[in-house]
Amino acid sequence: MSEWQSLGGVFTSQPHVVTWGEDQFKDTRWMVVAVGTDQAFWYKESLTDSDSPWASLGGIVMSPPHIVKSGDSSLDVFAVGVKSDLLHWRFENGTWVTVGESLGGILTSAPHAVMFGEENDELIVFALGTDRAVWFRRFSNGIWSPWDTLGRIFSSAPRAVTWRQENLAVFALGPDHAVWVWMDTGWTSLGGEFTSPPCAVATPNYIHVFTSDTKSALQYRRWDGTNWSDWRSFGGILMSPPEAIASTDVVDDVVQVYTVGTDSAIWYMSVVLDQPSIWQSLGGVFTLSPQGVTNLDNFIAVGLQADHAAGISIT
Repeated sequence: MSEWQSLGGVFTSQPHVVTWGEDQFKDTRWMVVAVGTDQAFWYKESLTDSDSPWASLGGIVMSPPHIVKSGDSSLDVFAVGVKSDLLHWRFENGTWVTVGESLGGILTSAPHAVMFGEENDELIVFALGTDRAVWFRRFSNGIWSPWDTLGRIFSSAPRAVTWRQENLAVFALGPDHAVWVWMDTGWTSLGGEFTSPPCAVATPNYIHVFTSDTKSALQYRRWDGTNWSDWRSFGGILMSPPEAIASTDVVDDVVQVYTVGTDSAIWYMSVVLDQPSIWQSLGGVFTLSPQGVTNLDNFIAVGLQADHAAGISIT
């Protein structure tokens, strides 16, 4: 399958997907989460030979939910609640064990969560606070840490990636329209003048960053563990912020980048060892770039279609 198939439902948020299973190379199932027209949390999962119907866990959700695989058989979901607090759901061994737990805070952006640590056993959630700085909470050894801040002021929600498990990088767009990155030494400007939040993904050999410039073209930069490359333009006319899906291929470091084109269809390109392919269309009618994940040798993208149903494309 390459073009879009409907997953049904009627939603007000961009859906988010994650795959899970025995390990990252044998994930055979996926789960999609989204916010319904009733502002409740909804989810849909793949079964052995079919898909489950959409089901609601209720609540009042004020941001797109973010889902992350936290273990071989566990998933964690985060979103902003009606009090601007961080809400948490946990799916473990086939059942929801935590539903709409409040983790406090007063958030002004959607949350973004990543796994981190030498054993890939620490869960960290990032979001902007009322001071527009990046704030985070960490879950480790069964305990949530207090809220803490990375400081500065930003105009976009943070996007975090972990690289080789022990390297953490957080990206956001500054009020100067430059892309900023936080690593061990603190915040550093990557320069440029951009109009969309940065999207960052990690492959075995690099951290890749994408954004759009003042001409709506795709801009790209990567980190090799020591140095940043220069910004490069990959062209196109992006009508939505780019989203990227990273492969687990150690040899080729394949990344697929998605955006909405001027025809409202989803367009994508592959970036292999920093070399871009031509832009290709997946069709459909969308207003936002899809979000996605890799599953074995496939790229799975989910998006909110013009009829407000969730759509899925597997390439």
